[in-house]
Amino acid sequence: MGIRNKCGGPIYDCGEMQWLWCWRCKSEMPMLDEAEYSEVHRLYGEGMRATKEYRQKWGLPLSGIEPTIRMKPLLDRYEQITGMRETNPNAVMHHRLSL
Repeated sequence: MGIRNKCGGPIYDCGEMQWLWCWRCKSEMPMLDEAEYSEVHRLYGEGMRATKEYRQKWGLPLSGIEPTIRMKPLLDRYEQITGMRETNPNAVMHHRLSL
C-alpha cells in the first residue's frame, strides 16, 4: 500500500523531493521542505520589493510587469530545486510540505 499522506493519497519520493497532491493545482506536485521554502520565500520577498520599487520609480501599473519576469529568480530557483518549471510565483508559495 505504501506511505500515505494525511488525506489518504500516496506520498511519492523523488530522491529527496516529496510529491504530494496539491488541491489548488489539482495535481501531484513537488513540495518544498522548510529549508527550501525559506530560500524561495526570501526570493519571493525580494521580487515583491524590487517590483514595488520599479513601479514607483517609473509610475507603472502592476499589470505592466509580467510575473514571470519580476519573479524570475524565484521561479528559476524552484526549478533548480524541484526539476519542474513553474510560471506562477504564487503556486510556488503553497508547494510547502508543512502546509
